[in-house]
Amino acid sequence: MRTRNPVWIARRAFSLLPLLPLLFASCSVLFVSPYDEVTDRAATDLVTKTEIFIVRYATTTNETGHTVRHGKPYDAGAATFYNEARGAAAAMLLRSEQKDKNDEEIQILRNLVTRYSQLEASHRRIC
Repeated sequence: MRTRNPVWIARRAFSLLPLLPLLFASCSVLFVSPYDEVTDRAATDLVTKTEIFIVRYATTTNETGHTVRHGKPYDAGAATFYNEARGAAAAMLLRSEQKDKNDEEIQILRNLVTRYSQLEASHRRIC
C-alpha cells in the first residue's frame, strides 16, 4: 500500500488556492428583488399625473400666505383621477407581490393606495 507524501498534498492544496476567489465570486446572494423597469416607469407616470392634478386642483397662495387662486372643487374629473391613481398603484402592487424579497416596496405601495384614498376624502370634505 502506498503512502501519500505530505509535500505532494501541500503542493496540491496551494495549487487550488488561486481558484478560491472564483468559487466565492460565482456564489451571488440577492437581498432585494432585481430592478423592474415596468414598475419604475409606472411610478414615474403616476408621479407626473399626480403633480399635474395637484397644479390644476390645489389652491395657490403667495409668499405671504394669501390665496391667489382658489382650488377647484371635487368633480367628475377629480373622481376619475383618484380612481385611476388607485388603480395604477394597485397594479404596481400586484406586480411587486409576484417577486421575492420585495417587502419594502410592497409596503410602500400599500401605503400609496391608502394615501390616495385619504387625499380624495380630504378633497371631498373641503368642497
